[in-house]
Amino acid sequence: MTGRCWQLDSLGSAVRELRKGQGLSRSRLAFVADLDDYLVAAIERGEHDPSYDSLLSLAEALDETPTALIARAARVSEHFADARACPEKTS
Repeated sequence: MTGRCWQLDSLGSAVRELRKGQGLSRSRLAFVADLDDYLVAAIERGEHDPSYDSLLSLAEALDETPTALIARAARVSEHFADARACPEKTS
């Protein structure tokens, strides 16, 4: 998994930014999106690559389109000029 960490960080940051901007707790976002709290936390930290269904649920819960959420993540990624190294998967 190389070259993706900054993308996950960006998506997580975009989700967190929207959530906080709407005054939602992480638990409330998870409830509205019908996702587990630990999953939303992992996405926000850039530790989990959300499935398509999870991305749709998060976007809907945040009153965004999936395209707008990804576009926001792309704008956030501009701030990750020094992308951290992605850990190698071990079998």
